[in-house]
Amino acid sequence: MNDNHLFQERLTQAIKLSGKSTNQIERELGYPRNALHNYRSGSEPSATRLMELSQYFQLPPGYLMGVISNHVPNNPRAYFEQLNEEQKLEMLKITQKLQFLTSLVLASTYGLGIAISGVILFIWQGAIFLIASQIAPFQE
Repeated sequence: MNDNHLFQERLTQAIKLSGKSTNQIERELGYPRNALHNYRSGSEPSATRLMELSQYFQLPPGYLMGVISNHVPNNPRAYFEQLNEEQKLEMLKITQKLQFLTSLVLASTYGLGIAISGVILFIWQGAIFLIASQIAPFQE
């Protein structure tokens, strides 16, 4: 491994972003209990295990090993989780604007019924956005 400490950090982050427990991932990969804990504590995986972990978390092996400095995830959820709160808020605002524009385009193409449903959807998403921004401070 290029930098074992970096491997430990990146493995820990990948496990966290997966939203699964370490034991659940070990079961899914067919690893013995505490295998991932041992890797996070300093043990180095074999090349085969490194490739399995790479495929499981959809990360390049070079990134896990510390050879590649940064990696843009293929998974939209993982990408969103890497953003800070300000960036997440901005992304939600952009998404809401795009949804509204899409509704306008559909309304001009398919008629008034789509326009009304678009406005209702816009209001509904706005309500979710407001609720999420209100409860976010309580989740920290």
